[in-house]
Amino acid sequence: MRIGMHGGNLSLLAPEFGYRPEQLLDFSVNLNPLGPPEWMAALLAEAVSDLGRYPDPTSETLRSAIAFSHGVATQGVVVANGSTELIQWLPRIMPNPRAIIFAPTFTEYARAVESAQGQVFYSLALKKESLENGLDLAFICNPNNPTGAVISKPELLSWLDDFEGHYPEAIAVVDESFLPFVPDQENISLAEETKTRPRLVVLRSLTKIFGVPGLRIGYCLSSPELADTLREIMPLWSVNAFAQKFAFRALKDLEYLKAAPKHCARLRRHLELSLGAVPEIKIYPSEVNFLLIKLTDPALGADQLVRECGRRGVVLRNCNDFYGLRPDRFVRVAVKKEEDHQVLAKTWKEVVSDVG
Repeated sequence: MRIGMHGGNLSLLAPEFGYRPEQLLDFSVNLNPLGPPEWMAALLAEAVSDLGRYPDPTSETLRSAIAFSHGVATQGVVVANGSTELIQWLPRIMPNPRAIIFAPTFTEYARAVESAQGQVFYSLALKKESLENGLDLAFICNPNNPTGAVISKPELLSWLDDFEGHYPEAIAVVDESFLPFVPDQENISLAEETKTRPRLVVLRSLTKIFGVPGLRIGYCLSSPELADTLREIMPLWSVNAFAQKFAFRALKDLEYLKAAPKHCARLRRHLELSLGAVPEIKIYPSEVNFLLIKLTDPALGADQLVRECGRRGVVLRNCNDFYGLRPDRFVRVAVKKEEDHQVLAKTWKEVVSDVG
């Protein structure tokens, strides 16, 4: 079993480590440390009556709310069962797509391209030299997972201008799933650009910022023409009634959305300070709700660290499956509550001490 590959799969990890899922302290999944909004339970209880009816097949009401929140046309919004579903469908718009992916980054981009019988080209930097291959598709994660780094809007637009100039029929996908964790997201997002760039797709996720991954709700913004093409190949009813109702209410909770980035930034600094006492690690700067960490002690690798922390009830994200990261040297940890950070630091130091 590949321990720690993709976060949050506690039902598989718990037996491996000798725990029940609820006993594990999970740093492997990147969710809002604020937790779900207080109104969620009551709203979902009210939605029970909706189970006797099919959900809106294309999430029309929700699409209108999303369009209003971003100032774009409703026809350019596609809602899905999580942003990962959209990642899986986008490469299927064209046959055997040739895609460039800027690594290290979310592993599902490559998996989606390959499952569509496509070919993946990796680049370790956002640069014009990356455009030498004939391309149909590009995936850019901003903020990036697993590094937590943000590409500035001018830099991204400059690259996009060049990409569109070389490949006017290609699709550029900018994944902004973690952007709501960044305080000045309005100055980074390319949502507005979808109104003037017909082959640009901007991905968004509501499950991460609202801490409800079990609901599976995400969406993309694009030109109406591209959105229509995507809807034609996607199944109807992919978004359940619970998820639609929650997302519609969540978009209106501006207080929560405003508080989340500030709360996350404070806790991220606490996590950095807590891990500062752990020897032989390098913490990379992050602007979101997780940290990428490099292990600098050759005596302790990522596989062993993840395994030994797991045996102590603490789950980390092993980064061995991220292209562009040196094998067995990197882990990713999510921002959680202060008391959880203290447990993580204590556990990590125990592992280091035992290995030494």
